[in-house]
Amino acid sequence: MLRLQNICIQSTMDYEKFTAMVGNRAIMDANVKKLVVSMGKGQLASIGIVNKKGEIIDGQHRYKACKELGIPFYYIIMPNYGIEEVHTLNSNMKNWTNRDYVHQYADRYMNGEKLFIHYFRLQAFMEMHSLHLNDGLLLLEGGIKSGTQTLRNGTFKITESTESAEERLGELMELEKILGSKTCSQTFWQTYILSRRVEGFDPDRFFNKIKAAKGAIDEAKDTFNSYISIFEEAYNKGKNKDLNLAYPAKQLDKQLRRNRSEDVTYED
Repeated sequence: MLRLQNICIQSTMDYEKFTAMVGNRAIMDANVKKLVVSMGKGQLASIGIVNKKGEIIDGQHRYKACKELGIPFYYIIMPNYGIEEVHTLNSNMKNWTNRDYVHQYADRYMNGEKLFIHYFRLQAFMEMHSLHLNDGLLLLEGGIKSGTQTLRNGTFKITESTESAEERLGELMELEKILGSKTCSQTFWQTYILSRRVEGFDPDRFFNKIKAAKGAIDEAKDTFNSYISIFEEAYNKGKNKDLNLAYPAKQLDKQLRRNRSEDVTYED
């Protein structure tokens, strides 16, 4: 045992002394494997932090690597540290992703903090459909993604039902079959989801008409204005009374963002 000022640096091979901290980010196997390789070449002078319960505050990947290698895990004990210190440490190191925050809030819901049910539903939806975070947010927030601050401070709320989100996802998958890979962009997804919310929008008519616009979609810039213009022209072809998609979709977007106190900028 080494002593650094008033802090004792300890080491052990009794790996069962430690547990994961509820709400910490998920352990990435790829990171553990990299550490196993580098640490296998020689013990790194890297020290973990645990609390008095043996919960790992910092160093959970190093702990896993030490356990796999059968080498001592070096650590210090900060008795009263908890999840807030986990956030502070990782925020200072700037290595937490938005998905890490979703995981930790979903984990906290699973451990009794019912306030974070929306994060649990988001994570479950993404895992069920193998979605990226941004895609899950678009579907469950009606075409608008929460800002990073909202997602990270624990105030994220789902605005769409799972059933509605799954219906939109199915429609987008069908559009990919019709129009090709260009429809996989987040901008295309957002444009369609917002158009779908415009009063009077008939999805059956849209699907019948958009087939003829595949060439225009292929050539279009990946912007809201480009896609919405194509959607509107295709949808209204042969229709007695045009349905204005662009203006209502933009207004809906602005209204939703005002509700979340976030600004939006579209291409002019």
